[in-house]
Amino acid sequence: MEVMGNLLENAFKYANSKVRVSIAGNGELLLIEDDGPGIPASRWNELLQRGKRADETVAGQGIGLSVAHEIITLYGGTLEAGRSTLGGAVVAYPVSGMGSLVACQI
Repeated sequence: MEVMGNLLENAFKYANSKVRVSIAGNGELLLIEDDGPGIPASRWNELLQRGKRADETVAGQGIGLSVAHEIITLYGGTLEAGRSTLGGAVVAYPVSGMGSLVACQI
């Protein structure tokens, strides 16, 4: 729940007006998307570190994404980012266990 909460909080924080949560991959992935500015691919690895933030004008500590990443890594998964059809970021969370957490570009 900590992972999903952190990812949803970021989606709502950075969205302009839309956040979409859906199921994909034969019911195996929970997609969390928003219509915000997205996550620059060139900064993704940096943003997985505690205290690093893409937008310093938005309130926050830069901890939520790194905590989600750490938990996922402990369970042997990988967290990546992609571009949503809404225009912002999309991340995918495996519904059936933590074996792999991957992002989808849709």
